[in-house]
Amino acid sequence: MSLDAKTLAAVADRVQHAQDHAHTLAKLTDDHPSMSIEDGYAVQEELLHRWTARGDRLVGHKAGLTSKAKMQQMGVHVPSFGLLMASYAQSSGAATLPARRSRPRWTSTDDRP
Repeated sequence: MSLDAKTLAAVADRVQHAQDHAHTLAKLTDDHPSMSIEDGYAVQEELLHRWTARGDRLVGHKAGLTSKAKMQQMGVHVPSFGLLMASYAQSSGAATLPARRSRPRWTSTDDRP
C-alpha cells in the first residue's frame, strides 16, 4: 500500500459522504496519484467496517470493468470487485427511486461537486 492509515481514513470519509448524500466524486487518484489497487481495497474494507457498525449487512459482491475494452478505456488490467450491502440490494425488476441513482464514482476533475 502506498497511502498511510490517516489518508485511507480520509478517503473513506470522502466516499462515505458522497454515498450518504448521493453525489459523485472526482477520481480519487487525482488527489492521491500514488493510490494503488491495494489502497482502494483498503478503503473498501474500512467502509465495510463502518457500514456494518451502523447496522448494514453484506449480502453479496459485484464485479466491474469486466470487459477488455472497458479495462483499456479506464487504464486498468484487472476487473474491480465491490461489496453489495443490504441497504442497496433490490429485487429483480424493482423500481429505483431517483435519489438512490447517484452513487460515488470516479469522474474527471471537471465533475467535482
